[in-house]
Amino acid sequence: MSDHNTRDTPSAELRQLRDEARQVRELFGLDRTATPQELLGHLGDLRRQLAVARVLNDSLRAEVEATHAEQAHDPAQVSLFSEPDPAQQRRPRLALVPVQDPPLELAGEAIVAAVEVVPGVEYVSVDQLQSDAGVFMVSVRGGGDQDVARAILRTFPQGTVQTAGTTKVEVGDQAVWLCRPRPSE
Repeated sequence: MSDHNTRDTPSAELRQLRDEARQVRELFGLDRTATPQELLGHLGDLRRQLAVARVLNDSLRAEVEATHAEQAHDPAQVSLFSEPDPAQQRRPRLALVPVQDPPLELAGEAIVAAVEVVPGVEYVSVDQLQSDAGVFMVSVRGGGDQDVARAILRTFPQGTVQTAGTTKVEVGDQAVWLCRPRPSE
């Protein structure tokens, strides 16, 4: 009797292994005739795709953390969007932007905080026009015009403030006016 059970066990195990192999092939979308080498090749492809996904995930996580660290203001609600670089010198950056504009009484501070973190900015000051509470003169030394303008527009996505100055910077269908120092200054 024990001899009979011993013979059935390898046969049952073999059937179970074949069933498991069939299920694995089905899960991977391979046909029933796929060889073990094809299965291993498919597994290798999946491992490579997983490695690439992990690298991209780590890169995205680092980009989000760096972008978050650059934010000088601390809005209660933010959204995440991709900002293309018009010069295509770098890949699109991610930016955290408030979904609501800062209150008007904090607008000057919010503009300064946003512009200060723009690469290359040496100096920024903001003066509110007394004739119109929603208009600000933004004086900036250093940094790129487009980068400064985008920082201001990200800070006020609802457009509750306007800027005044001598240099018009167009970003898409919006414009920001900046005061730039004369070259001799």
